[in-house]
Amino acid sequence: MPKPCTAAFEQMTDVGNGRFCKRCNKTVHDVSQLPDGALQVFLNAPERVCMQLHEDQLGRDISLAHKGQQELPLPNISVCLMHDLMPGTLLNIPLQDDMVNCNRWLTGFLIDETNQLPLSRAIISIGPVGLAFSDEAGWFKIFVPEAIIAHVVPFTVSVNTYADSYREVLKQSIEISASKVQLQNNDTLKYQPFTQPTSVKITGACTFIQTSA
Repeated sequence: MPKPCTAAFEQMTDVGNGRFCKRCNKTVHDVSQLPDGALQVFLNAPERVCMQLHEDQLGRDISLAHKGQQELPLPNISVCLMHDLMPGTLLNIPLQDDMVNCNRWLTGFLIDETNQLPLSRAIISIGPVGLAFSDEAGWFKIFVPEAIIAHVVPFTVSVNTYADSYREVLKQSIEISASKVQLQNNDTLKYQPFTQPTSVKITGACTFIQTSA
């Protein structure tokens, strides 16, 4: 890394899925403890991602699962995006400064339709907004900087398939406005060849996206 950023990561505001850099108006992700399979998702993100790396991660090859190794079955998934961007005060996010507590958060959850259980450890990527993992309850939340207004951004979901390797199973365009998030009206679900769309429906409170493996 010939020109690493000089901003102090420890002094940035913690926003759950990383720390927010006010200089660049972007979230910086701490990937120093991630396995290589998850790190690859961050490196292959469609937008430039700012990362905090460990020195041992530099100057070496990324170790990934080899072709031919048996992968876990891909789940049928449902993605629920909350229609309204939420302030941190309503999400019980500890007060650190007004920017984090009062600003906007995009939230949602994932369901494994095969067994109707929450889908954890999936990686959600939302264009320039950043990336996040779903928790044990299938929920994720991502801080949305003020600069992200009326932007159409890619929304992707990658799931764990084998030995911490990840495969993208969903790609969809969404529009983020001042207080709302919605699917693109004329957009279609875009999948890898191994998945097919089953349904998309929008309700007053949530946007549902479903896939079928």
